[in-house]
Amino acid sequence: MTNVTVYKPNDKFLSVEISGHTGYSESGSDIVCAAISTLAQSTLLGLKKVVGLKIKEIKNEKKGYLSFRLPEIMSETQEVQAYCLTDTFEESLKDLVSGYPEFIQMEVRRDVY
Repeated sequence: MTNVTVYKPNDKFLSVEISGHTGYSESGSDIVCAAISTLAQSTLLGLKKVVGLKIKEIKNEKKGYLSFRLPEIMSETQEVQAYCLTDTFEESLKDLVSGYPEFIQMEVRRDVY
């Protein structure tokens, strides 16, 4: 199972932590794991390359682990763009969870990470 924890103090995305393999299918053909990875990597790429943020990230592909955190200081434009991306990421994950609840667990935490 893949566990996703989204940290949103003050109802604003701060960070996400994704860990574990879904177990939907064998490695290399697991469409659920690929979907989660694609959502996370696309969001991370958008934050870095499109919005221009310096993102703190930790990856371990073997363990199926990824976490990233928004910087504390962003311009007003960067905030709007970053939250648009992260809100879309969160909504997309919720939709994925609803389709595969036995393979993905998602929690939104309001405490600080």
